[in-house]
Amino acid sequence: MNVSSYLQRKQAKRDLVEGTIICDTIQTIAEQPKIVFLKFTDDEVTPLIFELKRNNRIIADTVVQNNFEYISDDREYRTAKIPFSEFLKTDTVVITLPNHSKYNASGFHHYPYLHYGMFGYVGSYDCRLSEYFTINGVENTNIIEKKGN
Repeated sequence: MNVSSYLQRKQAKRDLVEGTIICDTIQTIAEQPKIVFLKFTDDEVTPLIFELKRNNRIIADTVVQNNFEYISDDREYRTAKIPFSEFLKTDTVVITLPNHSKYNASGFHHYPYLHYGMFGYVGSYDCRLSEYFTINGVENTNIIEKKGN
């Protein structure tokens, strides 16, 4: 049992390295990443303007009116999906609030998700979109938080 467990961990480490290399080759984001808006009132996040920026040019834009996937009971926490069905991982999504504040979301990437069963690593993985990216230079986040009050 110990030898088997050791071999599984060793294989998982190898697959993580291999998977990272493979997942990094994915150029297109075909999912809709979620963004969290924290401590904003309804009027401060409605409407939202999303622009898709590639090579310093806006290639698509859309206005989203109060289309939140989740709103907490106290209305201080809400999530919205980026409304573009497909874009490049090198693209930047610019989110503009009603007060004209702009937030640049970039650094989208995939990572290897290792599959585990009841007895440990089963020897396979798939590439999944990381829920974390960069917003205005802050890495590993997906949160836009209201500053002040």
